[in-house]
This record gives sequence, C-alpha cells and structure tokens, in this order.
Amino acid sequence: MPTGKDSTHKSDFSAGYTFYFGMKMKLSVILRFVIIGALWLGACIYMVNRMIASGIELTLMNLFPIAASGVIIFVPLYKKYVRNGRQ
Repeated sequence: MPTGKDSTHKSDFSAGYTFYFGMKMKLSVILRFVIIGALWLGACIYMVNRMIASGIELTLMNLFPIAASGVIIFVPLYKKYVRNGRQ
C-alpha cells in the first residue's frame, strides 16, 4: 500500500476516474464495461422474456445459465482491466 502525501485510499470520481489506491481507469475501459454490460443485460432480459412468453416456469435451474454467463463475461474483464491495473 502506498504511503506519503500523494496516496489515495478511497474513491475519488472528480479527478480522472481514480479508484482504489490511486488506480486510474481510462475512459475507454469504462465504456467497454458499460457496453458489454448493456449487451449482456439486454440478452438476459430477452431470455427471461422469452421464457415467460413461452410459459416456462422461472426456476433456479432456468436462471443459473444467466448468472453463469455473467461470471464468464465479467470475471476475465475484471481480472484484465481492474486487478492487473494495480500492479
């Protein structure tokens, strides 16, 4: 953990998207997360609406692939852009 006058230990959105411990995310990375998140959310909403329209009961077994797809999509992005950005 950095020490000294210039160390930052909290989120500060006013100075160029500064996040944990002074890490800065580029606008392109933030937009990438937002676009991929919006596409994923749209696909999830579409799947759930199709299940409801066709009369399929919403159970954990039917909703698990949606949650698993979120993990498959967002964990590698987090590891690449957020966690590795601190090193």
